[in-house]
Amino acid sequence: PPIGRVPAGIALLSTSYGEDLAVPLRFAEALSRALRLGPPGVPWPAQQELVPPQALADAADRWLARGPGAGRQRVLSAGVDAGTAFVPNPRYDPASRDVVVGGTLTVRRDDVLDVLLGWVEGGDTGLLLLTGAMGSGKSSVLAVFGHELAAAGREPAVVDLGRPGGVGAVAAELAERLPVVLPTAERGSPERLMEAAGRMDRPAVVLADALDEADPADLPDLLTRLVVPLSALPVVRLVVAARGGRRTGGDDLAPVRAATAVEVDLDDDARASADIARYAEVLLRHGRSSPYQDRPELARAVAAEIAGRSEGSFLVAETVGRALARGADVLEPGDPRLGAMTARRLGGAIAADLARFGTVPAASIRATLSALAWAKGDGMPRDAWGAVAAALVPESGGPTGVERVLSAAGHYVTASDVDGQTVYRLRHRGFTDFFRDASPHGPVEVAGRVVAALRPSRGRWPDAGPYVRCHLVDH
Repeated sequence: PPIGRVPAGIALLSTSYGEDLAVPLRFAEALSRALRLGPPGVPWPAQQELVPPQALADAADRWLARGPGAGRQRVLSAGVDAGTAFVPNPRYDPASRDVVVGGTLTVRRDDVLDVLLGWVEGGDTGLLLLTGAMGSGKSSVLAVFGHELAAAGREPAVVDLGRPGGVGAVAAELAERLPVVLPTAERGSPERLMEAAGRMDRPAVVLADALDEADPADLPDLLTRLVVPLSALPVVRLVVAARGGRRTGGDDLAPVRAATAVEVDLDDDARASADIARYAEVLLRHGRSSPYQDRPELARAVAAEIAGRSEGSFLVAETVGRALARGADVLEPGDPRLGAMTARRLGGAIAADLARFGTVPAASIRATLSALAWAKGDGMPRDAWGAVAAALVPESGGPTGVERVLSAAGHYVTASDVDGQTVYRLRHRGFTDFFRDASPHGPVEVAGRVVAALRPSRGRWPDAGPYVRCHLVDH
């Protein structure tokens, strides 16, 4: 606390309404778990030695929500010292470089981020092109970099070049994030956006992800009318991420290379294997109920083997690490099952992760995730997802399968709020490719079944939800 204030203290009060039944020790056990383990799921950052009572209360509340009678009790923190950090973080490690960004645990890749920071602080025009094979960590690097820029008071404009709607939709999204003044009707015009951005009175950082995921029909306009002109503005520092690198067997990025001042290929990152090992170790040691929690040396050795077998793919290592952290068996280095998990790259890792649910639930989860792989736009709402899953694979369980995925396999899914409702999509393009390939039907058959499942009956179009109105024609 500030000088002159008494040392921060904490008082615990457990209260209830007069007619409520008391459940002995539930509050104490939840608080004990929070103090010993931190929160369930995403942990407190390892670099943070102390956390405030607010964080402790939130962790205890989340432990309560996992026990019997969930929702009947809450843990809250209040008071002038609620934000003062003085509760010890049980996983404090001053040498750690893991980071929590947007609720997702990742690691800081120092060498790569140093290059990006040097580019942003330089004075050259052009762009920095961040490339690498699928799963090499491009989006994660951009997320951590954006997080650090924002923490330093330099909020970047983050835009998804692969979003639906083409160059107009991307320009409109970027206009909302840059300090420019444009009439609403002109925000979808990349030419008007370039003019307004050129008049900005202070430099802006733009982090543009997923260029390779743009619709091929939209790509020429996206490059010539937005990406390349944006890179020519002296007031803009542009970083573009796209799948590429030395292992892709081709180069679809030729149109932007003329504007590229610096290229960072994550496939050539000499520290990638060490960073992947550190990431896998964090997952093994700090996953809730992980059998490796209290075996740090074994976790470190297994993480090193995962890194060696992942061939530079953070996505493969993450999927294997999460599968082991949630499994009942403790695998040692050299175990043939570790090799089997990575033998088919991402496919083997996903198969190993789903196998822990048992044959029937795993089949339902796989089918339900395969249905979500065909989502359009920002994702499907829960009712549409359940209907599509039932139409594509009846054994998925439809809405029941959706609930099973969200409760047990939510790490494959991301959610966002669109038009006042929550929509879901697969978290990574690699997951989308895998689960589409796992679908028992080809794209034409899928389209027919999706349309039949979602199309309103005659006279009911006015009652159709936003997803059906906007995206049924896309299917």
